[in-house]
Amino acid sequence: MQSIVIRAISFLLMVSIAFTLKKLGILKKEDGYALSRVMMNITLPCVIINSFGTTTFSGKLLIFILVGLGVNFILLLISFLFTRNASREDKIYYTLCLPAYNIGCFTFPFASSMLGPQGALTVCLVDSGNSFQCLGLDYAITKAMVDNKRVNVLSMLKPLLRVPSFVCYIIFIPIALVGIKLPSEIFTFTSLVANANGPIAMFMIGLLLEPTFDKNVTKKVLNVILIRYGLAAILGFIIFNTFPFSYEIRKAAVIVLFSPISSASPSFTLDLNGNTSLASTVNSISIMVSIILIPLLVIML
Repeated sequence: MQSIVIRAISFLLMVSIAFTLKKLGILKKEDGYALSRVMMNITLPCVIINSFGTTTFSGKLLIFILVGLGVNFILLLISFLFTRNASREDKIYYTLCLPAYNIGCFTFPFASSMLGPQGALTVCLVDSGNSFQCLGLDYAITKAMVDNKRVNVLSMLKPLLRVPSFVCYIIFIPIALVGIKLPSEIFTFTSLVANANGPIAMFMIGLLLEPTFDKNVTKKVLNVILIRYGLAAILGFIIFNTFPFSYEIRKAAVIVLFSPISSASPSFTLDLNGNTSLASTVNSISIMVSIILIPLLVIML
């Protein structure tokens, strides 16, 4: 328990240091984008490869892919209810910011260092379902809805195939399922690189974090925050008490539900000419909430 608390505090300290260095002008927000590219293209794929290659994999765990898809789908349906008679701007905001999780950039560092190998693998599987929606399907559905067009399957798949972490899922889930053993030298390398993912991710979050509090958007921000974390609490309680898996796996499944909003949501909002400022605000606030809740859950569960 003591080591987990120390690690959680260390992660929070990294975020605080990066945020402080940005405010002092020693580092810039653009440095966070550079770290993001390093993480998304190098360290995060190594975390995923390492999780599948160094952990015993059971076909029963595939249910967590459905968890990632299902939670996103529930939130997407809720966003439709919110926006039946709403403006185009509000439709874009709710359908892109409610059903999207930043698991790879945010939750993986906590999982890989504090939840054990089975916990990290569980987070990977949830993210594989989540990635399909937050990096492709949600955007395609939102674009089709606001433009009154049919969902373009090709436009949904193209972005996914350019994301290294999603490609890793496509390759390594089947490999793990059939029990193919890869050379140990591969995992010697990936484990070395994967160790850098946590610090890089935390410094990136600190540099990109820009909390703003505008009274004019408080209600819309609160709607998204309360719905997301309220649903996480309900589903987390159900999963933790009913799923027939080990404690380590159930704990990881609960914690991943408290991930912040996907970092892709503000970019997709900009692409559709939505309210980018609002999307960025709710994104930053969700990160602040998750920074507090996820370490607490790691310690308390």
